[in-house]
Parts: sequence; structure tokens; C-alpha cells
Amino acid sequence: MDLAEGISTSLGTFFVIASLAILLFCIVLNLGVIVTVYSGSEPKSPIDFYILNLAVCDIISSLFGTISVDNVNMQWNVGAGFCKVSYTMVYCCYSVAIVTLVAACIERYYGIRRPSRQTHAAVCRKTHVTIPIIWLVSAALFVVYIYAYGVRVLTINGESKKVCDEVWEASSKKYFFLVVPFLALMVLPLLVVAWVWYMTEQKLNAPRTQRSSGGNAVLHNKRRRTVRMLQFLVLMHYLCWGPTIVLKLINVIGSPLRLYWPVWTILELAHYARPLTNPIIYYYLYSSFRKSLRAIVRACLPCFDIGRDSTKEGGQSTSSSYGSDGSRMYRYPDDDGNDYCTEM
Repeated sequence: MDLAEGISTSLGTFFVIASLAILLFCIVLNLGVIVTVYSGSEPKSPIDFYILNLAVCDIISSLFGTISVDNVNMQWNVGAGFCKVSYTMVYCCYSVAIVTLVAACIERYYGIRRPSRQTHAAVCRKTHVTIPIIWLVSAALFVVYIYAYGVRVLTINGESKKVCDEVWEASSKKYFFLVVPFLALMVLPLLVVAWVWYMTEQKLNAPRTQRSSGGNAVLHNKRRRTVRMLQFLVLMHYLCWGPTIVLKLINVIGSPLRLYWPVWTILELAHYARPLTNPIIYYYLYSSFRKSLRAIVRACLPCFDIGRDSTKEGGQSTSSSYGSDGSRMYRYPDDDGNDYCTEM
């Protein structure tokens, strides 16, 4: 089956417009996430660092991913080197995203199931080490794609076309280097996350004493919302990436599907659009992010804060006081149930 079969001009035009729009919004929203997290007045928790890592990963993935526009138009004009690097980075970022989410879920497991000071300090110290390791492992898994991808010349209706595609010399290599990494990064993380969520939910749903009220009850609810945030992030990752990976595996292992490339075109947009959902999830389920974003908006639009002496956020009051220079200072209550890494 040829690469050009089934990809109509209208579908190609739609892909180009949609991918460029996704790229623009992805860069703007994820840069906003980075600015919001860094500008927060509260100390950074491990979850904040994992959110920053996801934002950087999503920006890189979108920048390289939209190059597939050339494949839809059958006009790969940026050279074989960029062909190899672009798809390698896309799949590397796929690995970084899911492993980062797994690490964040494990961090919440220790923060909720074993909230001791010693455990907290150990987790905090390892956060800055974990993120570089995630990138190194992901690069090691998909560095072979620099060898696997190249520019192919196809003849379509007597006209030569150039595409960036896999150019495996042996089918056995194609099976191994496609099936093993993707199954490992789909099945294994899902099993780990499912077990972590089960153990965490047991702790969150355990009967609480009568003293578990007031601040403890609010902290409990915030911890639950942070876990829900991670669950939604993982769910969106699998919903957006899963169909593309399954389609690719079917096409490699089984017989090529007749409508493979039109379906591939639509599914490519789905996983490129995934980074757009993350900032929305942060805003609704992560109150530290929401408070920091609102603080930025109030700083840019002071009229939003006129006449306010206190606000409500996540069931707690936000008190205000005045500094020595007469400026208003806000004091927010505790975090989202995360433990701050004050020793990092």
C-alpha cells in the first residue's frame, strides 16, 4: 500500500491548518504553565517539577511533531538528518511524558501512604536526579530511530515524492525495536500506575477519626484532587497516544490496512493535541497552579483585585495584610497535599 493512498487534498489541507494551530496553542499554553509554576510564591513541590518537565517535553514534541506536515504533502524538503532527529525526538518525548507521570504517581504514593519526614526528604532529594534520568532512559530507548528513519523516494502516478519513513533493512529489527519499546511503555507503566493508585486510594478512603476535620480534612481533599489530576493526565495520555500506537503495531505485525494512512493522519493530530489538555487539568484540579495563575492575572489586571481583603480558594480563606511600604501581601494556606522540598 502506498503512502499517498487515501490522503486526499482536503484532508492534507486540514492536517496542515490543524497542526499549525495546535503548535501555536501548545507553545503558548505550556510556556504559560512554566511561567505560572516558576512565579508561584510557595515553595516548589516534586509535583511542580514534574509539571515543568511535562511542559518542556510537550513543547519539544510539538515543535518536532508538526514536521510530519511534509509527509502528508509528500514533500520532505528538510533533509534526511532532520527526518531522523524529528521522529526520534517525538518518540523520546512520548517516553518522557509517560515515565514522568509514573514518577509523579509514585511520589504521591509515598507522600500519602508514608508521610514521614525521612521519606519526604529522600523523595525530594531524588526529584532533581529523577528528571535527567528519565530523559536519558527515554533517549536510550529510541536512539535507534536515528538509524531506522530516512527519506524514501516514492513514485506516485509517474511523479517522484519524498517522505520521511522507517527504512528498516530487516523485518526482524522492525518488529523488535517497535514492539518492545512501545509495549514496555504502554503496558508496564499502566500496571505500575494501577497498583500505585489502588494503594493510594486505600489510604485516602480509609476511615478517619473525628479529629480529621478542619485543616486535616482540607488537606485530605487536596491530596485527593492531586491524585485525580494525575489520573486525568494519564488517562488523556493513553487516549491520545494509544490509538496511534495500536494502529502502528497492527500495520507492522499484521497485514497493512486499506485506510491506514487516512486514519494515521487523524490520530497524529490527536496525540499532538494532548499537550493542550494538560494546562486545563492543572487549572481545575491543582489549586497551587490555579492560585499562581490568578495571582499573575491580578498583577496584570489590578482592577480584578480592587476591594478584596480576602478570597476563598479550595475551601480555605486567603488572608491579606499590609507590608511596611503599604503594599498588600497575601498569605495563602497550605498546599495541595504535597510536601514542599524545602531542603532541595
